Amino acid sequence: MNRSIGLAFVSLSLAAWSGCSDGLSSGSDLEGTRVLGARTRIEGDPQRAWPAHGESVEVEFLVLGPELTPYEWVVGVCPRAETGFGIDICSDSGLFAINQGSVSSPDDLPPSIAFEVPSAEALENAETLLLSGTICIEGSVSLESDTLCQGAGVEARAFSFVLTVWDEAVEPANRHPILGAITLDGQPWIQDVEDKSVREGCAGSDLPQLEASLDEGPKTDYVLTLADGDYEEPNGAVGSREPFVNIENDMVLEELQVSHIATLPDIERQFTFIDDDTNPLEVEWTAPRSSEIAPEGSVVRVVFVMRDLRDGMDWATRAACVIRTP
Repeated sequence: MNRSIGLAFVSLSLAAWSGCSDGLSSGSDLEGTRVLGARTRIEGDPQRAWPAHGESVEVEFLVLGPELTPYEWVVGVCPRAETGFGIDICSDSGLFAINQGSVSSPDDLPPSIAFEVPSAEALENAETLLLSGTICIEGSVSLESDTLCQGAGVEARAFSFVLTVWDEAVEPANRHPILGAITLDGQPWIQDVEDKSVREGCAGSDLPQLEASLDEGPKTDYVLTLADGDYEEPNGAVGSREPFVNIENDMVLEELQVSHIATLPDIERQFTFIDDDTNPLEVEWTAPRSSEIAPEGSVVRVVFVMRDLRDGMDWATRAACVIRTP
C-alpha cells in the first residue's frame, strides 16, 4: 500500500469509527451540503442491490444542498471488520479501491466509486464491504496529509455506507425499491430544475407555483404524497416491498423508509415508512412566510430517498416555485 492510500485508509476509517461520519443523512430540512444516499449499479443487473464476488459494481452517492457549493470528495472501499461494538471500520487488509473528484458546477458528476468485488479469500471471508468517504466543502482533498480536507474555512463531512456481498447459496438477491408516483396537493409532480444552482427567479416558470404563507397568522401547508412502484417480475413482492427472512426467522415483507428533505423549511417529519397500513405516504410541507421569499420567486427542491434497510435504495428530486402572497 503506498503512502497516499495508507493515509486515506487511516483517515477514512477513523472518520467512520469515531462517530463523525454522517452515515447517510435523513434530516427533513437541508441546511447545508450533505450526502443523502448511495445506490449500487451492478454491471448486467442494475436493479439488484447486492453484488457478488467477481462482479463489477459502481456506487453513486447523492449529494444535495440548499445551493451549489463547490466541494472535493474522496471515497474508498474495504472489507468491513466484524467488531461486535456496533461501529464500522475496515479490516486489517485495508482499502482495495479509492476514487476522488470535485464538484463546482451542475455538470460535474457526484461522488462515485467503481470496483470489482474481490474473492472471498481476498476479503478474508468478510460478508460486507465498508464504503467510507469525505466531502471537503469549499476546500480540497489532500491524500498526502494526515488531514484529508485542506483550506481556510473548509467544512469536512464524513459519510459511510455498508454493502452486503451476495451469496446466492445463502439467500435470494435483494433488489432496489422503486419510487412510484409523486403528487403535490393532489396533482402529479414531475418537475425538477435542470440547473441545480438556480435558487431564485422562478415566478411564471413551468414549475408548480406555490403561494407563500402570509406574514401574519397561520402558515400554508401543502400535501406531498409518494407511493412505491412495482417490479416487472414481482417474485412475491408487494409493490417493491420484497419478502425476506428476518432475525426471528420469520418470512416478512420489507418496510420501506422514505426520507423527505426540502431545501426550504418545513417538512413535518424526517421520514415515513411505507408498510401494510401506509401506501402511499402523505407528508405536509409548510411554506415560508411571504417576506422570506425572493421578489421573483424562490425555488424549493424536495428529495425523496427510499430505503429498504437492506442496502437497496432509490431517490428522486422535485422542484416548485414559491411566490410571494399578493
